[in-house]
Amino acid sequence: MSMSDIYFDENLTLRSGSCMVYLARYMLTLQPGDRIVTKSQLAKQYKVGVGTVQTALQRLEDIGGIRMNCRGHLGSFIESINIGILWKYSMYGYVRATMPLPHSDIFNGLAAGITSSWENQEGIMLQMSYVNGSRKRVKNLQAGLNDFIVCSMIDAKSAIAEDPDLHVYLELGPDTYMGDPAVLLREGVELTNGIRVGIDQASYDNKYLVQRAYQGLNVEFVPVNYNASSLFRVLRNKKIDSALWCRKDLPGRSFVGKVLLPDGFRDITEEAGTAVVLIHQKNREKMDAVHHFFNVEKIRKVQIDVISGEEIPNY
Repeated sequence: MSMSDIYFDENLTLRSGSCMVYLARYMLTLQPGDRIVTKSQLAKQYKVGVGTVQTALQRLEDIGGIRMNCRGHLGSFIESINIGILWKYSMYGYVRATMPLPHSDIFNGLAAGITSSWENQEGIMLQMSYVNGSRKRVKNLQAGLNDFIVCSMIDAKSAIAEDPDLHVYLELGPDTYMGDPAVLLREGVELTNGIRVGIDQASYDNKYLVQRAYQGLNVEFVPVNYNASSLFRVLRNKKIDSALWCRKDLPGRSFVGKVLLPDGFRDITEEAGTAVVLIHQKNREKMDAVHHFFNVEKIRKVQIDVISGEEIPNY
């Protein structure tokens, strides 16, 4: 549906069509049993007349988007909602999201879990893209290219410190992200001054974790692409001597060398391994309309099944 479809609805004026879009978005944030704001309040908010609000509300009811129950002086209440119809008239379109490239079982499972949680959601489509580097994903969110992004809690806290309009919308729980960091040392290398350490400058959490893991040492930080195929290749080719990687993701990787657990990481291991949904304030109303699509229990179950090999990732 396009805006012109609403505007050329013979039952609506131009002003009523615009008001209908606003009302559809508002209704998407309500649940059956919720009280509807008064028509005069809605008219003031949308800068239209009360009659325009009445016309748009009636049209939403006529097309089956909502069913209202008027209780006299108590006001009007939502009796039922058709999310698919309201979404169509809201003009929201796709829900656009970005998460890291699924280069590990953890991210494969996370992508599959989120996608599975959105299946059969009344025609509301999730458009997921994959971008490494949390700073890049945050910039896309700030620019309005995404409605939400997936990152670690460390990423989120760092981004929010720079932009208070960013908010953690949902936490998916521990062990849902690439946490549990371990120091990798290629064969023949010791953890000492002068070694070359891979670092992802485009990632809040990797930069923070790497600098903390090697603090006290005089090392050379080498910018690298922090995905599995690239990182382990530059280690094998001796382009770098050491890097940080999720210990739980190491089984099956073709790595020859030492694996050390860095000291003093216990306090941040959980935050590094907790995936969160990060949003910008300007997208909150849209996200509130689909918040119930995030079935955390289902997301985590699918992720666990993918990691264990019981389920083939589908996204």
